[in-house]
Amino acid sequence: YCVSPQTMSAALSLLREKGLLDYSRGKRIRVTAALSPRGTSFESFAGDIRRRIAEGIYRVGQPLPKASYFVITGHLSKSTVCDALKQLAEENLIHKKGKAWLVGPAPGRRTAASSARASAPVVLVLVPGYDTWRSLLGIHMRPFAYSFLAELERHGFQYVLVQAYDTDGKRRLVPAGKRAILDTVNALGARYAGALAVHAHHREEFAGLQDWLAWISRFDRPVVWFDFAGMHPEFDRKRIPRRNYYRCFTDQQELVRIVLRHLHEAGHRNVLLPLCLRQAREGWTAGRIALIEKVRQSEFSGMRVDLVESNEDIWLRGMGSFLEDDDAVICDFAYETEQDIIAAATGMSPAARLNRLRARLRAALPSLDRLLADTDHTAIIALNQWFAINLRYWFGIIGEPLPRRFSLITFDNYSFYARHPVTTVDMNFDDLGYRAAHLMIGDVPVRADRRGNVPNRPRLVDRGSVLSRAGRSAGHVSNGSHSAPI
Repeated sequence: YCVSPQTMSAALSLLREKGLLDYSRGKRIRVTAALSPRGTSFESFAGDIRRRIAEGIYRVGQPLPKASYFVITGHLSKSTVCDALKQLAEENLIHKKGKAWLVGPAPGRRTAASSARASAPVVLVLVPGYDTWRSLLGIHMRPFAYSFLAELERHGFQYVLVQAYDTDGKRRLVPAGKRAILDTVNALGARYAGALAVHAHHREEFAGLQDWLAWISRFDRPVVWFDFAGMHPEFDRKRIPRRNYYRCFTDQQELVRIVLRHLHEAGHRNVLLPLCLRQAREGWTAGRIALIEKVRQSEFSGMRVDLVESNEDIWLRGMGSFLEDDDAVICDFAYETEQDIIAAATGMSPAARLNRLRARLRAALPSLDRLLADTDHTAIIALNQWFAINLRYWFGIIGEPLPRRFSLITFDNYSFYARHPVTTVDMNFDDLGYRAAHLMIGDVPVRADRRGNVPNRPRLVDRGSVLSRAGRSAGHVSNGSHSAPI
């Protein structure tokens, strides 16, 4: 499970307190209650395995737990487990290799979806322009793209990039326009396996999106539209009425719900939502702020979430940069300022240099400095991971490290920001890419609702920047907060 022994020990203690496990020093752990809320019948157990395969919890090529695991955790007989696994094997959902059951059909058996295709099936990746292809492999969508393309390759599939519009003069390199794409589909013939349509980055729209999705769905192969920002919930099968059409999307409401629930369970009732000048100029910001307020009103009405604006120009540093590992602006600014101080005042003691650095930062960021005077709020929601890291380092430099003064939580979980200890919500795009790939491969079912929606399953990544209010002094006195309700 990739956790420390201390974490595992704490988890086992918690399960023992709940009466699910029993163990003592020198004795093995024993399950004392069923861990599965479902029934113990043959159909119930088989249905549970089908659901886990359809949701990508059990992935193709991976071994299932041993039969004894299901016997113990589900309070099932061994014959029930074995009979259900054999039934799933007959359905081509699992196969046996040695003594282990592996997810997916046996390598030599062809599924109904692949039987009509020749070797090396090909998936089209449809983007509005070449810049969207760069975005697909960039910071925001990279986990989805890498998982999707790697899963296709692992199953012997290839992909071809096609463009809706010839916006960059690369027509000779990449098929662009309906005529060129139709020629590509005809040339592939039975090898054509489906298409992935990718919505562009926040800064770029897919002109004529509905028309393109309807047109590419006419070829009776799976069409998956990756709505990475969850911007267009209307484009489901009500708008594109074909059973081979699917919409894989980010469940933004669930992202917000996880953040607010985590703060609420930790006892935080008054929360700040800072908005810096850089984010205020980007289109996604208003939607996320509105969604935070919507979820708060409907599910966490006892909480307050107050908006605070930070209008200093320093937040615009790095705008327009295409560097994907754009690190914290404040950290960079602090380093440059410190170097200037050292150059201008050689012989100054480290303490004096630190005091001068803090003074420069306070002068550059008065709006953030005002947060320290706030005695009413106990936590901060940062709108994205980049801003959260900036907040963390600013407070650390001036001697008020988080989460001592404020608990801090944010969205996104980009890999190169993982070194910063900020609690966040992972969009789990790699899981969504896996399921999108198997919609094309057609070897195992992928769970979608009747409108073809396949949402991601976001998860909390707790890096310790949210502390419980339990045990802290609750005697906060409001100072007539400077912030205004959303």
